[in-house]
Amino acid sequence: MPELSFVTHIARTVYGLEPQSVEALEPYCSEHRGIYRVQDTQDGVWMFRLLRRTYLSESLRHTGQLLAWLIQQQYPVPAVRRTIDQQWIGLVDDWAIIVLAYVDGTPLGTHPIDLMALAQMVGWLHTVQVDRHRAWATSRNHSETVTQITHGDCWHMNAIKTREGGIILIDWDHAGLGLPLLDPGNLLLTSHFDMSQPLHVEADEQKIQAIVHGYQQSSSIEIQDSEHVANTMRFLLAWQLGSYLADGTLVLHPDFPFVLQKLQARYDATRDIADIAVHSIR
Repeated sequence: MPELSFVTHIARTVYGLEPQSVEALEPYCSEHRGIYRVQDTQDGVWMFRLLRRTYLSESLRHTGQLLAWLIQQQYPVPAVRRTIDQQWIGLVDDWAIIVLAYVDGTPLGTHPIDLMALAQMVGWLHTVQVDRHRAWATSRNHSETVTQITHGDCWHMNAIKTREGGIILIDWDHAGLGLPLLDPGNLLLTSHFDMSQPLHVEADEQKIQAIVHGYQQSSSIEIQDSEHVANTMRFLLAWQLGSYLADGTLVLHPDFPFVLQKLQARYDATRDIADIAVHSIR
C-alpha cells in the first residue's frame, strides 16, 4: 500500500491541500489500492482513494462525474474534489486517485428503522431523471432496456448515518445505468447477513417489510415485477460466485468450500425473503 508520505505528496501537488493528518483506512489497503482519511489545515476532511492500475482511471472518472451530476440533481452524495488543473481524477506514476469529501458518521445497522430510511434513499435515487443524450456508464446491474441510475452495490455497510441523522450512500464504484429492482433486491438479501452465524440465514419479516415500505415511499415496485424479487437476490449471489471463479487463487484457497456453503445458505433463504417481500408489495 502507498506510504503516507506519498499520499501527503499527492494532496499537496495534485490537489492543493496541506495535510494536517493522514490515516490509512484498513482493511481497504493493499499493494494495489489504498483508502485514506486526510484532514487538511483548513479543517476539511477528505477520503483519498488510490488504485494502482491506471487503466481503471476511466472508471474513477465516471464515478466522479456521476457524483457531481447527482449533487446537481439535489441528491445527497459525497462531493468530489477536483485536481489543481480541474480534472476529476489525479494520475501519479502508476496510480489513479479520486478524492471525495469524507462522510462523517457511523455505518448503518440493520434495525428496521435504519433499513427503511436507506430503502427510501434508494427509491429516491431511482426517480432521478436521467438525460438520455448524455453518455452514461453502465452499472453492475446493467440492462439494455432501462435508463435509470442504480447504485449497484446496495447494502447497509455502504450507507453512513450522519451526525445529523441523514443517510448517505457511499462506494459508488458499481453505479450507473442499470435495472432498479436489483438495488432493493440486494438490500433485502444483505440485510440478513450475520457474520457471526454465516451459515444461518432466516427471513426476517420486520426487516423485509421495512425495506419494501421504505422503497415505495420514494419509488414503486410494480406488481408484474414482484415475481422477479427472488431472482434479484440470486443475481447478487451469481455475481459473487462468478467473481470468485474468475480469480483462480480464491478457488484454490482452503476456505473456498466454506464460501460455497455460505452462498448456498443465502440462496436457500431467497425464496422465503421474496415471498414476504411480494406479500408486502401487494
